Amino acid sequence: MNHEKKNIMSKSGVRMMRSLKKCLYGVICLLCLAYLSVSGRVCPVSGQEMSGSGDSTLLMFVGEDLHVLSIASRREESAWEAPAVAQVVTRETFTKWGADALSDVLDRLPGFYMAPKEWGQQPYLRGIPDSVLFLYDTVPVDSDTTKSFHPLDAELNLNAVKRIEVIRGPGSVLWGADAFAGIVNVVPMSGKDLDGVESGVMYGTSREDAGVYANWGTFDGFTDAFVSVYARQLEMDDTACTIGGFWGDGVAPVRIEDRFVAPFEPGTSQFAEVTGRLTYRDWLSASFRLSDADRRYGVRDSAGEISWEEEQETPHLLVKFETRRELSPVSAVRFMGAYSRLKTRHRIVDYTFRTRESVVYGELLYDRSLFNGGSLLTTGISSRGKTIKDAVIWQYYLPDYLKNSPYFPPPVERVDYDDTLYSAFSQYRHRFGSVDLWGGVRFDSHDSYEDNTSFSTGLLWTPDDKLNFKVQYGTAYRTPFSRQLREATQLPALERIECLNVQAAWRPNSDGMARLTLFDNRIDHHVMEDIYAGAGLSLPNHQRIQGGELEFSYQPMARLAFSGNLTLMKNTGPDETYRYNDYSFILPDGSLEKHYADLYYDYDAGPDGLASLRADWALAEWVDIGIGGRYIAERMHIHALDAFMEASSPVWLVDMSFRFRLGKNRQGTCVISIDDLFDRGFEYPATYYRAKRDGRSVQFNYHLRF
Repeated sequence: MNHEKKNIMSKSGVRMMRSLKKCLYGVICLLCLAYLSVSGRVCPVSGQEMSGSGDSTLLMFVGEDLHVLSIASRREESAWEAPAVAQVVTRETFTKWGADALSDVLDRLPGFYMAPKEWGQQPYLRGIPDSVLFLYDTVPVDSDTTKSFHPLDAELNLNAVKRIEVIRGPGSVLWGADAFAGIVNVVPMSGKDLDGVESGVMYGTSREDAGVYANWGTFDGFTDAFVSVYARQLEMDDTACTIGGFWGDGVAPVRIEDRFVAPFEPGTSQFAEVTGRLTYRDWLSASFRLSDADRRYGVRDSAGEISWEEEQETPHLLVKFETRRELSPVSAVRFMGAYSRLKTRHRIVDYTFRTRESVVYGELLYDRSLFNGGSLLTTGISSRGKTIKDAVIWQYYLPDYLKNSPYFPPPVERVDYDDTLYSAFSQYRHRFGSVDLWGGVRFDSHDSYEDNTSFSTGLLWTPDDKLNFKVQYGTAYRTPFSRQLREATQLPALERIECLNVQAAWRPNSDGMARLTLFDNRIDHHVMEDIYAGAGLSLPNHQRIQGGELEFSYQPMARLAFSGNLTLMKNTGPDETYRYNDYSFILPDGSLEKHYADLYYDYDAGPDGLASLRADWALAEWVDIGIGGRYIAERMHIHALDAFMEASSPVWLVDMSFRFRLGKNRQGTCVISIDDLFDRGFEYPATYYRAKRDGRSVQFNYHLRF
């Protein structure tokens, strides 16, 4: 096989910077060890109020535990008063919806669109694909080699999740790279949330979907422990694959006439997850997540002439250690360390590409309440070491080789690289009566790409407890694609976003709420990696996306509630331009001359309109019924090489769910959810062609606590 293996070396002066950063990282570790060895007053790891008069002014109040989030200020606080456009979805809510994957939850929230693909779901937020930083217990779970690795499907067990925290808008000041258009933090359950055993089974009528899980938790006032085990299998795709061999011995491909076989369907996809958390005396905690997702699916070319099987297996390990110590009644210091390892095995027909990623992260955080609790300072330093082995860079249009190349497989380049990041950040928030002002700044210094400074500022005005107004302005950046690092002659520039959020929220009572958010995103140095024609990277350009999000909930009576949201947006900016190597020829001197053609694609912002409406009715103490409708505006499909766009029709989908509480003490819960009640189905843009999404499906979930 024609592989080229290269190691991306540091640019001029970077080795010295790398050594300096390693020294700084060592200093951080020494400071943390010294801090741990010094006696001091113990205080909770997170979410607890520090003692001192007036300190609760900027902290959550007793009874708000279910609707707090921790990602806006790096400490738990009410989403209503958080310095961000924030939202929390509790376990009670997404269980009632019948959601069994993170994508099911996000798809019902304003601004989010989950685009179906052969391999799973691709997230869009406010018209920007793959722009969300996904966290599990505040630790990133994304991939640096592929921007499309997210825990959105069956690999994440929602039955072990306490709540899902969402921020719409940039968050690089406190969370660094890739907190671009927003942040999603999955908060796992603890022993205090369960204090017993819970088990459950799930079954879906579509594609042999079946799964099982078990949770165990305990809390004795000092030690909190929680463990969850989960397994699931399903058929993700029923595409009839017609190519059974291609890569051959790795030098010459299989003969064209021998590549085609009798049509067969991809195998069953399998998912497994084990998670755990241990907290001692509310000041020291350790947690882990071990997951494995083996996805099998079929891919077609744009003409529908050939189809082939692909398989992606992504075993992922995450380990986190966290501790916090109170320095005074109004100040505390926290340390968090994490290790993440991802091994990706991507099989295309009969050859497997293997990629490895590992990340080591350390962070020291200091927060302090000032002016009798009227202000909050959060500041910290951190270091991250990242290593990538065998990242895959495609050079050409794969379907053409599968159909027409008798002698050569497509050239594939493999690269190794690493990056050490040193960061310093700070955010300050101050309250003047009914007005909160905040501002923050972060400096990131990288080995492999240019340094970056992010900042944010905002205002919250709460004239009374029923009304508030938020104005937020901030910047964020995205890390480069592997190809950008490979092709850059100097440290590559970073894609940046500037975002303005303006929100008005009204909460007349506990039975109703309305929010209107206007946003304006300006993206500079925007670069996309072409997945259609192997054309590489788009030329840097700029985009602007403006829009609005409307949310409401209303409960006219104790047993009936309505909720919904609407998102509208508009994109302006130039086309994506790619230089495609359509053919090459050998010059008389033996050198290879490449010919390039320009390909122009519209910027892919996803649908420009999204809507959701739902009604929940508690018929009795033991049974709830919910019915909801979702609207998705037209989506554009790119025809590779032909470089033209084709629109898919808008679609309305209706979902329905039933929840039954069973047993003498209601310890059993059965949820029946019906997706696409009227069996509409719809077409969506797959990688190379327009695919058809399945229609009506029924999912059964049963949970039992004892």
